[in-house]
Amino acid sequence: MRPFDVRIRLLWLLGTLVFIVGSTNAADSSAQIKVNSPVSPAESLKHLNVAPGLRIDLVAAEPQVVDPVAIAFDEDGRMWVVEMTDYPNGPKPGEAAKSRVRVLEDRDGDGSFETARTFVDELLFATGLQLWKGGVFVTLAGKVVYFRDSTGDGKADIRETWFTGFAQENQQLRANHPTLGPDNRIYIANGLRDGTVVGRPSADGSPATPVSISGRDFRFDPVTAHYDTVTGRGQFGLTFDDFGNRFVCTNRNATKHIVLKRRYIDRNPLQAVPAATYDVCPAGPEAVVFPLSRNWTHYSDHLGQITAACGVLVFRGGALPTEFAGNVFICEPPGNLIHRRILKPNGATFSSKRAREGVEFLASPDDWFRPVNLTIGPDGALYVVDMYRAVVEHPHWLPEHLNEQLPLNAGNDRGRIYRIVSASDSDERTCRSGLYPVPGRLKTCPTSALAQLFEHPNSWWRETAARLIYERQDKDARQDLHKMLRCGKTATSRVHAMWALDGLGQLTVKDVQAAVADINPRVRELAVQLSEPWVDESTTLRRSVIQLAADADARLRFQVALSLGQAKPDGEITDALMKIATHTDTDSWTRSAVLSSIGENSSQVLLEILASTDADKREATLAELNVLGDLAHLVGARRKDVEIRKTIESLVSRKNDSKSRKLELAVLTELARGIAWRGGSLAIVIDAIIGQSDRVATNLRRLLEDVANSAKDEQQNAAVRRQCIELLRYVGFKHAGDALITIVQSQKPQELRLLAINSLSAYDAAQIGRVLLLDFQSQTPAVRSAVLDAMLSDAGRIRLLLSEFANKRIAVSELSPTAVKRLVEHQNAEIREKARRLLADAIPANRQKVLADYKPAISMKGDMARGRLVFEKNCSECHRLRETGFKVGPYIGDFPLKPNVRKNPAVILESILNPNRAIDANYVSYTIVTASGRIHTGIISQETGGSVTLKQPKGKTITVLRSDIDAIRSNRVSLMPEGFEKNISVEQMADLIAYLKDWRFLDGLVPLGETAVEELRR
Repeated sequence: MRPFDVRIRLLWLLGTLVFIVGSTNAADSSAQIKVNSPVSPAESLKHLNVAPGLRIDLVAAEPQVVDPVAIAFDEDGRMWVVEMTDYPNGPKPGEAAKSRVRVLEDRDGDGSFETARTFVDELLFATGLQLWKGGVFVTLAGKVVYFRDSTGDGKADIRETWFTGFAQENQQLRANHPTLGPDNRIYIANGLRDGTVVGRPSADGSPATPVSISGRDFRFDPVTAHYDTVTGRGQFGLTFDDFGNRFVCTNRNATKHIVLKRRYIDRNPLQAVPAATYDVCPAGPEAVVFPLSRNWTHYSDHLGQITAACGVLVFRGGALPTEFAGNVFICEPPGNLIHRRILKPNGATFSSKRAREGVEFLASPDDWFRPVNLTIGPDGALYVVDMYRAVVEHPHWLPEHLNEQLPLNAGNDRGRIYRIVSASDSDERTCRSGLYPVPGRLKTCPTSALAQLFEHPNSWWRETAARLIYERQDKDARQDLHKMLRCGKTATSRVHAMWALDGLGQLTVKDVQAAVADINPRVRELAVQLSEPWVDESTTLRRSVIQLAADADARLRFQVALSLGQAKPDGEITDALMKIATHTDTDSWTRSAVLSSIGENSSQVLLEILASTDADKREATLAELNVLGDLAHLVGARRKDVEIRKTIESLVSRKNDSKSRKLELAVLTELARGIAWRGGSLAIVIDAIIGQSDRVATNLRRLLEDVANSAKDEQQNAAVRRQCIELLRYVGFKHAGDALITIVQSQKPQELRLLAINSLSAYDAAQIGRVLLLDFQSQTPAVRSAVLDAMLSDAGRIRLLLSEFANKRIAVSELSPTAVKRLVEHQNAEIREKARRLLADAIPANRQKVLADYKPAISMKGDMARGRLVFEKNCSECHRLRETGFKVGPYIGDFPLKPNVRKNPAVILESILNPNRAIDANYVSYTIVTASGRIHTGIISQETGGSVTLKQPKGKTITVLRSDIDAIRSNRVSLMPEGFEKNISVEQMADLIAYLKDWRFLDGLVPLGETAVEELRR
């Protein structure tokens, strides 16, 4: 028995935490099999349950390959393998690094790669590779390094560091997957820990420019060495489809499509883009999987879900049946499976569905089966990289006592690589004959012959040919490529030809003009993208692109909307953008594309749509309403008085009927929001217009009266009332005050009362505070909370609220810790000092004394059910467990899984009472002060070139344009304030700790008997 077998059996015992028998059909019988892992490669192969109609073969295993994490096939058919043997903890002091790159060959042609040699070793945490000019780019230890063998002995003797500065904080979270894209750039997934990347000095010795990859992926040109950042933030995975769509993944996001490119996002500084990527596969709790294993994962609340998605791949080989083409495959190593989904175009992006219900594409009851990566081979097969380990979860995420018990290195002498093909190929070499390259075939292949490979049905051949053409920079290939672009038999061949010509600098305006007229929309789409340098120079090309604004293909219209923004604006382009924006199938992504292109013409487009609907005497379509709102927000954000006035005049000059009401509310509300976003006020504009005493003023006054009356009218449709209340927030107190106060003082519905309180809080009229506090104690908790938020939004109301505290009419305990912090740190010195005096009991000066006072809670036996109620009342503003709360602060469901927490609950107590002692950098509070004096505090959730988005308590978010920021600073503290304990007793603290420790066991979330639970607790 191996020394670590006892620990392995402990792992199995812990595995009962998440034992899953989750399969159907043919996999059911396998789900009952108990595999005494580890097993031999041949035995492991027997337990792999693959989709019907397919066969899985073992092509390489230890000792030829150990700890594989990435593979690639070169033009000679050799398999290059990155081995990360130093995972998870790296070499011990004094030891050499253990990652390496190996080259495997199948010299006898039997389908197994029996010959292996080490190309380069002693690398630190190598994560991926990209073949290039006979050598290989490797991502490792915060770098991108190029290795090549110049002597012919099979070992790398040239080592060139091209880029440095990728973060190295965690071995799991590092730059990875260097992948040559169809645009001839090598893309690299961020790894989630960012960094500041710098290239090599230029030829004249001048230093390279550092670029931050915070929140972005990276790419570079292997010919020119130019580099930049791109949209996306992949963890461990990066793939393209046949037409250049890029996908990445993170642990809980199986497949994210990169929808909006940064160069389009950043060109309109007034456009706030809430997202640039889209989860085409379900994420988080919705990402349900059906393992055959009973493997343990410390995130037991992720039972039956994808927890470590990696190695995402869009399959484009030819050795699987046609229904697998274009499917996306995702590795899930903790679940010992590979998940498959069928992609379907959906507007500007994609949707997906499970390939089979209740069963996975590939799964095994062998707990050591750890698929971490996928690729397509020269034979068109799907290749699976199996790290074959006992434990793949990094010790950084595991409790310390488990790190000491689990066999973290068990399996670092093992590894397997499998090939999946159609079962109809009875001879395992059938799918390779005629396709698999003989040594030197492609290496010496003429460039003209390489161009013909663009028609190959297997993407490996197409992409290898494209790489070799770009490596050679053979300008003589242009004639063959020009011909392929026009006469290629497949859309993929014509797309590859276009990119190849572009990479060689041989793409002409005539080529693009021909491609714009192609029969296939994907070819037309790329042609539109590549037309951008010429669209202002060629009238013919410009008109051809504009005509595509009416194309039936949604994704093509999306690209047209993006690319027209690169041209000089004129009436034709504006009309084309308007046509795209108001198309019945236009989605939010396409509207964002239109807005990014419209720029200074937003007002013109808005007025034209308004005039069109008015002239036709018709109700605006849903597509028109959506784009009208977006345009109105942009017009408001521009803060041009003439544009704002014209918009209002156009609205109020329309026939006043029910058909116009939705449109009027949508446009005015978004216009107001845009103005307010930039620190202005619609109310000031309204007063100026009404003060002119003309027909426009009369119509505007009547419109505002109708809105106020509709908001109060209990017989009115609730959706209309809601829209009216939202608009009343911006029109001025004299137009909105009476209506909002009436709604606040009504008894139902509560949803509208809460909305009215929020709208009323925007004003500073003296009577508002008294109205809000009227009968405070008899209100529901939700209303009291909304009232307090509204009181805290105005200095005059704050003074009134402090008086209520001083006179004991409102208990200090009504304030959340966040609210207390706002008061005692208020920018007004008078308020700040008075708050500190009145709220002294809520602001302990000495954290150690507080900890001592609450120490008895550690030894008390708390009640989980009561603790859940304490959590819901006091913690849910910023934390979420199961279905309760908001995802603002860090995830706290893993408290007992962090070092020492299970043995020492004092760690939980200190995290609650002293939140600033050990704060995650991702959750540091920031304060933004705008040029207009507004102050916003929260956690930075997104940054773009033009804006910063903050997450705030209760799930609120606010986006601020960089141009409007006067100052931004880190508060160097957690968003969670000190003083939490004043809301709960020692007994309640004991209950809360009990809930945070064992919430997974509440309500039968984990199928454990009482004995097992008590044993785990001990």
